Amino acid sequence: MQKINCTKAVVKLKKSKIIYIDIEPNVVFEKEDFNELYDAVKLLGKSSRYYHIIKVGSHTLPNKDARELSSSKAGSVFKKADAFVVSTMAQKIMVDIMTKINRPVVPTKSFPTVKAAKSWIDSLEAKEKEELKSNSVLH
Repeated sequence: MQKINCTKAVVKLKKSKIIYIDIEPNVVFEKEDFNELYDAVKLLGKSSRYYHIIKVGSHTLPNKDARELSSSKAGSVFKKADAFVVSTMAQKIMVDIMTKINRPVVPTKSFPTVKAAKSWIDSLEAKEKEELKSNSVLH
C-alpha cells in the first residue's frame, strides 16, 4: 500500500482501483486542503482515474470553495466517483446539499460505513465493466 500524509488527511492507494482518503476530525476542510489532496491523488494514481472513498472525521465539514472545487470538472479529473463515509447528520446533509447544489460531475453519495461505500463502488465498477464489454461487442 502506498500513502501520502497531507495536512488534514491521509491518502492511500491499495492494490485495488480505489483511493482511500481519511480526513481528520474537527477541522474545516478548505480549498487549499482539497488542492493538497488533488496533488496526492495525482501522484499516487499516476494521473489515472480512481474511485474515491473519503472517510470524513467526526464534525469535519468542507467550506463552500472546497465543495465547489471537489464537484467541478477540474477537481474531478482523477476520480470516477466519490463515496463519502460520514458519521454525523450535519455531514450527511452537507453531502446532500453538495449533490443538489454543486452538482458533482462524478457520482457522489454518502454512506454510514466504509463497507457500504465499498459495496456501492463495486456496483459502479461492475456497471463500468459491463458497459465496456457491450461497447467492445458493438465495435
